[in-house]
Amino acid sequence: MNCTIKTTNNPDDYDVEVFCKSRVVDPLFMVDGEVKRISDVNEEWKEKLKTHSKAKKYFLKFEK
Repeated sequence: MNCTIKTTNNPDDYDVEVFCKSRVVDPLFMVDGEVKRISDVNEEWKEKLKTHSKAKKYFLKFEK
């Protein structure tokens, strides 16, 4: 695609509904000789993972 067609995201007036899979990382690290995930020790990170791992929904209107 050459990306010359402009679009807007408008849930009230759209041509196509698009779902995008979210990508999140919960890295491993070592603490006291034990491998853990960051979300196992950091509640704030755990909440961010829950929030950001949901699929994103876009309502695209193509300019003609």
